[in-house]
Amino acid sequence: MEEASKFFEVEKKANHSCFNGSCPNLKSQYQLSREAKKRARVVVEIQGDGKFKRVSYRAPLPGIGSVPFKGHEALESRMITLDEIMEALRDAHVNIVGVWGMAGVGNTTLMKQVAKQAEEEKLFDKVVMAYISSTPELKKIQGELADMLGLKFEEKSEMGRAA
Repeated sequence: MEEASKFFEVEKKANHSCFNGSCPNLKSQYQLSREAKKRARVVVEIQGDGKFKRVSYRAPLPGIGSVPFKGHEALESRMITLDEIMEALRDAHVNIVGVWGMAGVGNTTLMKQVAKQAEEEKLFDKVVMAYISSTPELKKIQGELADMLGLKFEEKSEMGRAA
């Protein structure tokens, strides 16, 4: 900023040195234009060094087709799915509920909300959840469920642990 101020002071003096600018000093004008070109190149270099792909992303627009949950927003279609799952959990004839889909579409988030709601409604004595990937590791899944239930396995085989 200081350099820019000095540059403009010199330019101002060069223009107003003869009859308040009606006959400018051509030599000073030439030197100033060369200096301005040099500084413009420096500015372009600095701008080039500071190029980023993205620093931040726009915040999502509030309230467009969504119903807010605490901590996140759920699409209306997810609310319908949530209601259907909760209805299945309340049905005494349903023994198992599973949710599956492509990675990243909100399956885990949906199931966390289901677990929270099931606990709030006291549908079960204990609510547990396990993440199962496309290549399930049975011992890991059994371990997660056992930890959430406060159980310790003495059996080593998958079948023994399952029993």
